[in-house]
Amino acid sequence: MPEPKYKGLRNQGSTDYLNSVLQVLFMTKEFRDAVQSESSHTSYIDAQLKDLFRQLKTGSPTTEYIICKLGIENVWKQQDAAEYFEKMLSLASPEASQEDGLKGFFSQSTLTGDNQVYCDECEVKRDTTTECEVELYPKVLVLLLKRFEFSYYIMDYVKNDCPVDVPLNIEMPKGVSYELYATVDHVGDLRGGHYTATIQPPDDRGSWYNFNNSMVTPEPERLSPFLQKERKTNE
Repeated sequence: MPEPKYKGLRNQGSTDYLNSVLQVLFMTKEFRDAVQSESSHTSYIDAQLKDLFRQLKTGSPTTEYIICKLGIENVWKQQDAAEYFEKMLSLASPEASQEDGLKGFFSQSTLTGDNQVYCDECEVKRDTTTECEVELYPKVLVLLLKRFEFSYYIMDYVKNDCPVDVPLNIEMPKGVSYELYATVDHVGDLRGGHYTATIQPPDDRGSWYNFNNSMVTPEPERLSPFLQKERKTNE
């Protein structure tokens, strides 16, 4: 059996949530280059990430130093991948963490009722339409989908299992476009489950791989936008 092209990360208990995020950060070239630079700061998490990324090129390392830096005490407790993605960025140097994504969706919203806005000129509250506009787009776009909602039937939060059709390309205003290269996926419920990452490596365009802790397998059904267009042209 041929040696896998890319290496996985060993599970330290139930740290699949952390492994999935670390694989995405490793495959984000801009982030990886920043932490691997000679100017990496030892006071930030960059030092631990730099060492881990170096080991990932040749083997399947453990994440014990990252776990220690993040203050994770119970490795058998399932945690939220998005929470630790944000935590790692907050502990990274400014050079690396500048890849932060958008904080929300930018669409019009109407403020009515108790949310009306006070008008200084007419001295009364009025219905108001607000709209946010992105002036400076990030080089790497991070989108966090709604993951849970409150159920009045059981009076508790439940996982949002709504199916999502993730596009391979996102077109933004001002001619800005983004190409999908990685997703972090979760199976299970709000209290537990399993995380994996599906990634198109920057040095292997058109090929997708599933990163499931120490196991890395090709995902032949996933095609890059370029290959999809090429296949459609040839049909």
